[in-house]
Amino acid sequence: MEVLVLTVVLGVAAFIALWVVAILLWGWAARDSGYESQIISPEDAAKADAELRTRSSLEDAEARGEQLVERLRGVAGELVPGFQFRPPEASSITHCDGPFSITDGRKVDGRDYRGNSPFPEDQWAALRDQSLAAAGELGIELVVSEPAANRIQFETPDGDLRILLKTNRTAQSADVTYLILDIGCHLPAAALSSSVEPTR
Repeated sequence: MEVLVLTVVLGVAAFIALWVVAILLWGWAARDSGYESQIISPEDAAKADAELRTRSSLEDAEARGEQLVERLRGVAGELVPGFQFRPPEASSITHCDGPFSITDGRKVDGRDYRGNSPFPEDQWAALRDQSLAAAGELGIELVVSEPAANRIQFETPDGDLRILLKTNRTAQSADVTYLILDIGCHLPAAALSSSVEPTR
C-alpha cells in the first residue's frame, strides 16, 4: 500500500514538474520572440484610432485601389492581346495588425488576380512604364520598389496602397503571372467619424 501511494505521489510530482518546465520554456520563447513588446497600451490604442480617423474610409480606399487595378488590367491586355487577369475569388479584407489590431480598422491583404498565361518577358518594361502613366492619369502617384526580373512592385509614397506584379515559376506547375493588391489599415465608413476630415 505504501509503495502504491509513493508511486502516485511521484507520478503527480513529475506531472507538475513537466507543466512548470513547459510554462517556463513558453515564457522564455515569448520574451525572445518579442511577444511582450506587442502588448498595446491604452495610449497607443487611442493614438492608433486617432490616426485612422485622419484617413479615408475602407470603402473609399478600396474603390481607389480597384480603380487602379482595372486600369492596370487594361494596360496588360493592350500590350498582350488575349492576356487577362482573372478577378479574385475572395475579398481578402482582414483585421489590421500592430497598434491598429484593437481598433475597428480593416485592410486589404493579398487580393490576387491570376493571369491566364505568363506575361511575356519582353513586355515587362512597357508594362511598368504604362502602368505608371495610367496611375498618373487617375491622380495616383506610384513609385517602383524592389525591381527584379518578372517582378514589379508599385506603391504610393505613403505606403498605403501597394500593387505587386510577378510571375511565379516552379518546376511542378506552369508559370503564372499575378497582380496582387494590398491596402493599408482604414476604418469602415460605418465606424469612421464624419467630424474629422480625412487627409488621405
